[in-house]
Amino acid sequence: MVEMHRFRKGGRQRIAFTLVELLVVIAILMLLLSLLAPSMRRAKELARRFACRSNVRRLGVIMSIYANRNNRCIPLGYQGNAEFRQGNYQVLHSSSINRPDMHFGCLYNDKLLDQPKTYYCPCSTIELFQYDTYINPWLHVTRPGEWNWTRLGYGTRPLVGWGYHRNVDGWVIYGWPDRNRREMPRTDQLESGMAILSDIVSTADYVDTHHGDGVNFVTASGSAHWFDRTGFNSAWQLAPGYGFFNGEYAPGFYDEGTSPPNGVWFDMDR
Repeated sequence: MVEMHRFRKGGRQRIAFTLVELLVVIAILMLLLSLLAPSMRRAKELARRFACRSNVRRLGVIMSIYANRNNRCIPLGYQGNAEFRQGNYQVLHSSSINRPDMHFGCLYNDKLLDQPKTYYCPCSTIELFQYDTYINPWLHVTRPGEWNWTRLGYGTRPLVGWGYHRNVDGWVIYGWPDRNRREMPRTDQLESGMAILSDIVSTADYVDTHHGDGVNFVTASGSAHWFDRTGFNSAWQLAPGYGFFNGEYAPGFYDEGTSPPNGVWFDMDR
C-alpha cells in the first residue's frame, strides 16, 4: 500500500508523494506507453495506407475524366522500350522537352493535375517519388546540365511504349500515343478487373520504401484495393537490388510472352 505523507502549511493540510513513489508512477506510465506504441504505429500506418488509397482512387477518376474527353483514350504506358517497362510514372521526361506529355503529362496538359501533391504516396521515404524534391522537381523547374524529370508517386499499367530519340536539341518525343490516339489504350478495351494504377512496383525495393508489406491499386472499373506483397510472383520478389534497367526485374514486372502472362500487374488483376 502506497503511503502518502501529510504536512501542514499555512493552516491547510497537504498531501505529498515521496521520490520513490513518483518514480514508480513514472515507470508505470512508461510501461503503458511501451505497450501502446506498436498499436499507435500500426494505426498511423493504416491511416497513411487509407490516405494513399484515396489518392490513387482520385487519380483513377482523373484518368476516367481524361478518357471521356478524348474518345475513351487513356494514357497508360511506359517510357522506353518493351524490354524495360518500369518507367511508368512520369509526367515530364526531361527539362529539354517543353511539354509534359509523358503519360501522366497528358493529364497535366488537360489541366487535371490541379493539386499535384495529392498524387504522391504519403508513405514514400525516398525523394525520387516525393512531391517537388531536388531530384524530383515539379514541372518547369530546370537546373542546367542536369536531368529534370518529374515523376508522380504512382505508376500506370505499362501497356504502350512512349518512345523517344535524341537530336541536337536534346530529347525529342516521337510516336507519342496522344499525337495519334489510335495507339493509346481505350477504356472499352480494358477488362473491369484489370489493374491500371498502383503504388510504385517497378522493383521490390521501391515497395520497401513505401508501404513495405503491400500496395494500393485501382482497377479499370474505378475500384481501389490493397494487394499484399506476398501475392507477387517469385521472379519479381527474388530479383536482387535495384535492378531497374538491367532486366532482372523485367520478367516479374510485365511479361506478355508467357502463358499465362506473368508480372506484378497480372498478379493484381482481379
